[in-house]
Amino acid sequence: MKYDSTGLSAEKKTILQSIPRDFPQHRGYEVYSYEFETKLITTSAQVQTEIGNMLGLRDGVLKVKGEHETDVDTKEEHFEPEEVPADELSGEKHNANLIKELLKLRKEKEKGNE
Repeated sequence: MKYDSTGLSAEKKTILQSIPRDFPQHRGYEVYSYEFETKLITTSAQVQTEIGNMLGLRDGVLKVKGEHETDVDTKEEHFEPEEVPADELSGEKHNANLIKELLKLRKEKEKGNE
């Protein structure tokens, strides 16, 4: 009620997972999820803390994620971006390549309209 919730979805349950995505410290569990919306602005961390306190849950057994928060496993490998020479990102060479690409796209679009 504090955040003017518009309701709670039906329960969804994952299959038994050896290492659940959001709970890597737990082994061999099913994860239950619910969706809900609030009319008032809040953060997922704030809602998670309040629900956890209200239900008497210890840390690590509840996860609240906002609609636009990525679902990233913190144990995934870290990838370094490919190094690109500076002249390919700006300057004359970059501009020439950009114009060439735009002309190519325009020709393809004109072909598609014929």
